[in-house]
Amino acid sequence: MLLIVVIRACLLFPWKQRLMVASVAYGSFLARLMMGPQRFRPPRLGPPPPWRGRGLSQELVASLQLRSALLFGLVLIFVLLMVGALLTEHLSRTELASANQRLRKYALMIENQATLQERNRIAREMHDSVGHSLTAQSIQLENVEVWMATDRAKASDHLTKARSLGKDALQNVRHTVATLRNNPLKGQSLSQALTKMTQEFERTTSIQVQFSTHLETPVPREMAAALYRLVQEALTNVSKHSEATQVTINLTEQEMELSLKISDNGKGFLPGKNTTGFGLQGMQERTVALGGLFELHSQPQTGCHIQIQIPRLGEE
Repeated sequence: MLLIVVIRACLLFPWKQRLMVASVAYGSFLARLMMGPQRFRPPRLGPPPPWRGRGLSQELVASLQLRSALLFGLVLIFVLLMVGALLTEHLSRTELASANQRLRKYALMIENQATLQERNRIAREMHDSVGHSLTAQSIQLENVEVWMATDRAKASDHLTKARSLGKDALQNVRHTVATLRNNPLKGQSLSQALTKMTQEFERTTSIQVQFSTHLETPVPREMAAALYRLVQEALTNVSKHSEATQVTINLTEQEMELSLKISDNGKGFLPGKNTTGFGLQGMQERTVALGGLFELHSQPQTGCHIQIQIPRLGEE
C-alpha cells in the first residue's frame, strides 16, 4: 500500500512533493516495523530451547528489521527513479510531438507564403512587362488603322512596331513560364546553370556580369535550385531598377555554409524607403526559409550589395 501511495504521488506531484511523500511512507514503514515484534509476537507455548538465548533472538530480530528497512528504502529509491524516468520520457515524447506539429504548421505557413509571394511576383512581372508591351501594341495597331487609307508607309511602320512589341511580349511570357519550372537547373550543376544564366543575361541586357564560384563539393538539389532562383531574382531587379552597367556575383563554400555575394554599380536606393523591393522581399523570405542570413546594403549612387549565407545541410 505504501508503494502504491508513492507511485501515485509520482504521477501527481513534482519531485519535491514526491520526496516528501516517499519520506513519510518510509517513516511509516519504520514505525510499523518497530512496533511489529511487540504487537504480533506469537505466544510462547513452552520453555525456550536451550540453544536459543534471549540475546540471540533480539539480535536476529534487529538484523531482520535492519535488512527490511534497507530493502524497503532501496525499493522506494528504485520506484522513484523508475517512475520519474518513465514520466520524463513520456513528457519528452509529448513535447517532441507538439514541437513537430508546430514545425509542420510553420513549414506549411512558410510554403503557402512563399507560394503566394511567388504568384504575386509573377503577376507583377506580367503586368509590368507583358501588360506594357500589349498596351503599346494596341496603340500601334490603332495607328495602323488610322493611316491605312491615307499613308500606307506610316501604317507599315506602325505595323512593324506592333509586331516587335508582340515578340517582346511573347519573350516575356516564355521567361515568366520558365521561372515556374520545378527544376530550373535542367540536370546541370549549379555552377554550369549560373554561368549559362549570367551569359544569357549579359547578352540580352548589355550589362557586364563578373561571375566566380568556388565549390569543392556538389550542392544539394533543393539548395542549388534556391540559389539559382536567388541569383535570377537579383539579376531581374538589376535589369529593371538599378540602371547598372556591371554586376559582380561570387559564390563560395565556407566550412559548413554557402556564401553568395551580389553587387552592382547602379544608382542604389534607400532600403527603408524602397517601394520596388518586392523581389528583394522574396529573396529574403527564400533565404530565411533555408535557415540562412540575408543582408542588404545600399545608398543612393553607391549601388546595391547583397550578401546571403545559407547553412549547408545534407548532400545531393
